[in-house]
Amino acid sequence: MKPYKPLLLLMLSLFASIATATESSWDKLFDQAQYQNAKISPDGKYIAVKTIHQGQAILVFVHRESMTMVNSTKLAGAYQVGNYHWINLSLIHISEPTRPY
Repeated sequence: MKPYKPLLLLMLSLFASIATATESSWDKLFDQAQYQNAKISPDGKYIAVKTIHQGQAILVFVHRESMTMVNSTKLAGAYQVGNYHWINLSLIHISEPTRPY
């Protein structure tokens, strides 16, 4: 249960924020998520998550226990991170890079 404690706390805070939402915030409820497609590293120490930064999809790597960002990566030019998966602790495969329309 310990490895999932930060994720459980994140989910509970999300539900609490939705439960206390005001009418004016309902307009933004279904906007694009700030964080997408989180995946845990093979050793369980890191989380990779796709997020939007300056209008471009990038990968951010977070230390699971401290929840601090340890690294990030973006693709060159107009290409953005699509689907990805961990190969091993030091290698991530990014498939289907996308371009904004």
